[in-house]
Amino acid sequence: MNNEPKITANTIICTMAIKACAKLGYFEKAMKIYVYMGNNPKAQPNKFTYNALLDCCYKCNEVDTAISLYSKMKKSFEPDIITYSIVANIYSSQGNSTADLNKAFALIEEMKTQSIIPDEIFFNSILEGCFKFKQPEVALRVYNYMQSIQLPLSNTTYSILSKIYT
Repeated sequence: MNNEPKITANTIICTMAIKACAKLGYFEKAMKIYVYMGNNPKAQPNKFTYNALLDCCYKCNEVDTAISLYSKMKKSFEPDIITYSIVANIYSSQGNSTADLNKAFALIEEMKTQSIIPDEIFFNSILEGCFKFKQPEVALRVYNYMQSIQLPLSNTTYSILSKIYT
């Protein structure tokens, strides 16, 4: 007789499995879990699920899927600072053009409508994109915005800025 408890997949377990897939680079498995969740009333995706999926897309360089999931997420859930930071990172580090960098910068306006104040992680993602795409003028806009909201700059931020301007 087997007395071991049976574990029923729910939103939390599935989301944790997606996070594990992200760490291991198992994009396809993460997407299979997501599809399973959509078909299981006890395991419906939530905002944390979408953030885990976006992180998996980032780590597996699945830009198009990430943007599609981000659009789908916004229909049901309000993004949070974690969501915006991941999406900014995707646009800035894995995008193919300065247009993607501008999309990352445009997220600030979206955040304003939800009264979300960007943090250093968000801005550093954009600044890394400025370095990648050789866009010192966008970096200056980011720096000025950080100053306008009185966000303290860390050594990491100064390091990225020095890469851009040297």
